[in-house]
Amino acid sequence: MEITAPVETRMYVVVRGDLPVGYQVAQSAHAVAELVGRTGLEAVRRWPVTVVLNAVDERHLRGLLALASERTDPRFGPAPFHEPDLDGQMTAFAVFCGSDLFAHLQLAGTRRSLRRRVLEVLRRR
Repeated sequence: MEITAPVETRMYVVVRGDLPVGYQVAQSAHAVAELVGRTGLEAVRRWPVTVVLNAVDERHLRGLLALASERTDPRFGPAPFHEPDLDGQMTAFAVFCGSDLFAHLQLAGTRRSLRRRVLEVLRRR
């Protein structure tokens, strides 16, 4: 199967920022497993960079999932994860897409947006 997508494609994982950090890590891994289960390992080999971002809460996460569903190729996600231990609440999703979709979100574990972090890295070059 030929895989085509924008050059800047990466795996983005969006996880709820209102969860404890330990949960965020686990939920991110679950979402990645869901996406790999759908897409297979070839997509991961093709786009090995993973960026983990925070949504504010479940409502925000659901809105971002809807946006990602509208603007990405369904072969590459998004793949949501619902945590059985939290009564089936959606806790994260993973998707292969370009950076423009989530540039406004904060990197998980920081208070910096993805856009701001990229600008900082580019200034150092």
